[in-house]
Amino acid sequence: MSAPAVAVIAAASLLFIWLGYPAIVGLLVAVRGARPVQRRSADAPVPSVSVLIASRERADVIRDRIANLTAGDFPASRLEIVVALDVDARCRPAEIENAGALVRCVAAPAPGGKALALNAAAAAATGDVFVFTDSSQRFAPDTIRRLTEPLDDPTVGAVSGSLERGERGSRWQAISLYWRLERWLREREAALHSAIGVTGAVYAMRAREWRPLPAGLILDDLFVPMRLVLSRRRILFDAGAAAEDVRSIAPVAEFQRKVRTLTGNWQLFAWLPAVLVPWRNPVWTAFICHKVLRLFTPFFAIALLISSILWLADRIGPVPTWLGVAAATAVVAGLASRFNPVAAISRTVQALILLPAAAALALWRALRRDWTWAGS
Repeated sequence: MSAPAVAVIAAASLLFIWLGYPAIVGLLVAVRGARPVQRRSADAPVPSVSVLIASRERADVIRDRIANLTAGDFPASRLEIVVALDVDARCRPAEIENAGALVRCVAAPAPGGKALALNAAAAAATGDVFVFTDSSQRFAPDTIRRLTEPLDDPTVGAVSGSLERGERGSRWQAISLYWRLERWLREREAALHSAIGVTGAVYAMRAREWRPLPAGLILDDLFVPMRLVLSRRRILFDAGAAAEDVRSIAPVAEFQRKVRTLTGNWQLFAWLPAVLVPWRNPVWTAFICHKVLRLFTPFFAIALLISSILWLADRIGPVPTWLGVAAATAVVAGLASRFNPVAAISRTVQALILLPAAAALALWRALRRDWTWAGS
């Protein structure tokens, strides 16, 4: 296949994944309208809620998280907080149990991992509704209430909230644009039928529909909702049910997180293959466009870059081509970093090396069925 043909196919694929599919979803919602949702009425009884936290953090971090949860507007009489400490947690249950009357703490079993910690927390919980979160987020005062209200609709299986990942103040940076698109798309997918996945740090489901997770599971926030979708439940997204991540993630940690997330997608296909079967998955088209095709984004981008360079080199010569590539890279990196040289180099390395490397490493692990490192 010629370089121009490869470039056209790669460019068309990227445009469809990131612009075409969202545009189609948005148009369908505009034409058909959102599916109605039965919400809890003002005079209906408030369900009992168990907030589940799987953690390996220090006691002070967990206690601060508990304080944030108890400061919300959800009735304290209907709330409990269950903390499951992973096997390598940096504190002991006794340090958490005295954090308040609403709190109970359990130790997760070996060999550890988030899935087993969540299983332990769910087994100890007594609420009618489970709300899932992590140690390093902060809920808005009304988040728990907003997550639980739509669960009065029997067709709804889970409700996801919106997570701010420190992108405020950087409206036009890549990470901000990505999360704004992601939240917009999830909201509209939910309006049609179901969002594809939930935000693991802020979502809720009925306790009676919980099923224990397999040990070594990487992405509970994809496995759990897709299992509900296969049972013909809807997954909703409420942008107003807000949580904010207070962590500052270093580039190395971000790379590891990216490998973990990408590997988790491949693991889902292996462990829950029904999601790939059109007649089993009621949101199969959305799942393929939103989750499966995105996994190939770095490879399409590399193909587009290489084929474009080869085509230009053939047309105008290699020296002018590489000079043009260097100049374009410098301009784009400068604009993205506001001409901060250190930030420009960092973002260029991430875009050209780390993201493709993360995608390739995740695919390699998936082909080897190696889930251990990424799931730790």
